[in-house]
Amino acid sequence: MSATGEWDSWVQFFATGLATSAKDTAQRIRGMLAAHREAVDRVNQAGMGAVAREIVDVLLEQPIISASELVSRTGRSTGGVYAQVKKLVDIGVLAGPFGTYNRLYVATGIWDAASS
Repeated sequence: MSATGEWDSWVQFFATGLATSAKDTAQRIRGMLAAHREAVDRVNQAGMGAVAREIVDVLLEQPIISASELVSRTGRSTGGVYAQVKKLVDIGVLAGPFGTYNRLYVATGIWDAASS
């Protein structure tokens, strides 16, 4: 190809693939942000406080997480985080626990948007 100088078709193919990938990524991000807003709305409607909102913000970055990791990521007390995780499960923001020793929780709305 480089010997004959026929780069146009290759560049067009590459650009088309890049544009398709960018559109898909943008769509996933919009979905994740919408799911995050919905989770924040649920937290607010349930009258939950700052710890729950901090957890929901962490879930946007890491939608599958353990409660102990949430303690580390938020810097909040173990008891406070575990209590909020249970309430987040109760209001449907989190599902779980799952995995080995039942330690993992999934922010299903955010996860579904990220993986669709």
